[in-house]
Amino acid sequence: MCMKKPISLLMSLAGFILIAQSALAQCTLNGEAIPCDQMPKWPFVMMLLFFVFMMLLLAFWVWMLVDAIKNEKDNDLLVWILIIILLSFFGAILYYFIRKRKREKQDKKNDNSKQLTN
Repeated sequence: MCMKKPISLLMSLAGFILIAQSALAQCTLNGEAIPCDQMPKWPFVMMLLFFVFMMLLLAFWVWMLVDAIKNEKDNDLLVWILIIILLSFFGAILYYFIRKRKREKQDKKNDNSKQLTN
């Protein structure tokens, strides 16, 4: 109940800022004021694509971190967590190719051998 007022106030303020920004917007291209609908759209598309790419990288990083926490043994757990955190995306790639794929291949072999014995 207490959180509804600040949240609704923040949402109203954000809406007001967006409306005021669009009303006061002045677009310039090469130092000249032009109508905003004549601005090139490709920079915004590139920013959007970059944002989506970064979110995918973040999701992959979190996925590898969670996988390491769930599946690594005591000795390797701390090492892999530090590698993934300190090397960021490159650490996640290392973990994926060195540990996760190897473990998935082993799991497939174990599943196939269990099916053959049954």
